[in-house]
Amino acid sequence: MAKTGIEQLQKSTYFRAMDYWLLIPVLCITLIGLTVLNQVMAVRFPDAYPAIFYKQAGAALVGLMMALLLSVFEVPTLRLIGWMIYGVSVILLVVVLVDNFSMEDQWGADRWLNLPFIGSFQPSELTKIGLAMVSAMIFEAMQHQRIKNWQGFIALLSIYAVPIMLILRQPDFSTSMVLVFMFVCMLFIWGLRWRYVLLGLSGAVVALPLAWLFYFQPYQKNRILTFLYPGHDPDASYNLIQSRLAISSGGLAGSQR
Repeated sequence: MAKTGIEQLQKSTYFRAMDYWLLIPVLCITLIGLTVLNQVMAVRFPDAYPAIFYKQAGAALVGLMMALLLSVFEVPTLRLIGWMIYGVSVILLVVVLVDNFSMEDQWGADRWLNLPFIGSFQPSELTKIGLAMVSAMIFEAMQHQRIKNWQGFIALLSIYAVPIMLILRQPDFSTSMVLVFMFVCMLFIWGLRWRYVLLGLSGAVVALPLAWLFYFQPYQKNRILTFLYPGHDPDASYNLIQSRLAISSGGLAGSQR
């Protein structure tokens, strides 16, 4: 009876501690995405339906199960899992550059692996999870003064620099900027002072013209111009224009035409 009471207490504590403000919106977005995918695949791509839908639904279910599984682990175990995910993602990023599989002819970059039973897989997506977990550990250690701030920042720069350089070699500038933005957001939540934020923004303003002149490729410049001036190049704005047409014709409930 005592054991049963302890188990009930642990379960009630677990469900009370769960962040429903995060969980419920994520579940709703996932269900909406699967519903839209099911309708689109059934109407527009009947040859691939329902195999692709089952694959995506299975991936969503596996992700949910893994998230629930991770939530029951203690912090030391999560630290180990975070470093394992980070290490595996870095290894896979190296494999992307040296394996014989490439989709560069189709997508202009070599970012994917061809895995058995899974198909094409982008290791940089796994990197985001590993970096988020490892960064949280370092920020937490800095917050509780288990390590000095300068030591923590050196560690953070080191763990971010390795995957970002590998991703830039693919090349995948957009994903590398996502990682930088993720780091900046975590740094701000950790407690970075506003003067450092303004200093960083000033540095970005100075660096942007230099990047435009000496780093950005023509297609990258075209994407930025398309974002700022959607009508300047109809070919480059095709996806944006089509998305607006789809939203305007489908409305809130969507359309199967």
